[in-house]
Amino acid sequence: MATRTRQEYLKDLADNHVTTATLDSSSSKLAAIISLPGKRKERLRGSRAPELHSAGALVWNVTARLAQAPEEADCVLGVSNEFVVLLDQRLRSVVWNSSCRDVIGWTLSPGTIIIYYERGEFVVVKALDSQPDDIGEIVQRLEVSVGRGRETGATGAARTWVKT
Repeated sequence: MATRTRQEYLKDLADNHVTTATLDSSSSKLAAIISLPGKRKERLRGSRAPELHSAGALVWNVTARLAQAPEEADCVLGVSNEFVVLLDQRLRSVVWNSSCRDVIGWTLSPGTIIIYYERGEFVVVKALDSQPDDIGEIVQRLEVSVGRGRETGATGAARTWVKT
């Protein structure tokens, strides 16, 4: 099987696909494409980190407490496209897991996120003191992975008064 070098590909391209026709610069469409603007357009918003869309789990060292557990434990929080998992570092075992479909929302406070799942049960996750930015990264991953879940917000009770 013969392989071609880059030089051969470039020579073939130059010989077979180059034209001598000139471009009419008076065309407004062409001028818009080719013109070099004086100012560069700034990006309004950077795209999210590409690792947020990975199929595998992203992990963070956190302190966590389940709703039914009286004490906090040092854990590793893993969020993949399908599951949210807490692994106890001391016990080296899974202490909580939930399908991303079962996560119904989360509440943020400084350094803490409460993740609600299934029928309103919850787990409290705190970032380590040395890593306060982890909560923001966890929320970004949850937004990508969890289809229905949303950040909770304070809402007042909507009541309709009917005069009879």
